[in-house]
Amino acid sequence: MTVTLTYFNGRGLGQYIRVLLSYLEIPFEDMVMKDLVLTDEFRKTLPFGQLPVYSDDKIQNLSQTDAITKFIAKNNNFYGKTDIDQVRIDEIIMACHIDIFCSLYNDIEKFKLVTLPRAFSKLEERLSKSKYLVGDCYSLADLYVYVTFDYVQFRIPGELTSPEKYPNLEKLKNYFESTKGVSNYISKRPETPF
Repeated sequence: MTVTLTYFNGRGLGQYIRVLLSYLEIPFEDMVMKDLVLTDEFRKTLPFGQLPVYSDDKIQNLSQTDAITKFIAKNNNFYGKTDIDQVRIDEIIMACHIDIFCSLYNDIEKFKLVTLPRAFSKLEERLSKSKYLVGDCYSLADLYVYVTFDYVQFRIPGELTSPEKYPNLEKLKNYFESTKGVSNYISKRPETPF
């Protein structure tokens, strides 16, 4: 299977896909856009005029991070066992993507004082009751929380995101980063501004 991911030279929304493919040990070609500005001509070739874009032997030019990760997870038994599991996974994906990730780029002070503590405290509490966020095994929900926590630590290092403050989130991060695929990916991931 030939898998390609096209995204900017940064973690951003492409990180969810890169980490998922790495965790599942699916080889992929990382088509990195060196220029952070997309030309109008190039945008016209993209489904919604933006990145990331994913292609494999089943589907070409799939866009939108959450659609891409769900497609990959569903095809690799990483999207829950029941419809209830799947909707709970979706709930966590939405919280990570909209409530945390997108908020990081708005009012940063409000993010630090309100959004981050509220969201991470809720996730920390869930993980204090169960090793898994949904069901009885790791799923796309756990991966999203790990990538989100890691990205916020990358963007806002220090006390606000310290392992001591969120030990269960740190434990989840340690699990994923100890797996063969993710460990290998991280060892080769370039330093980027975002």
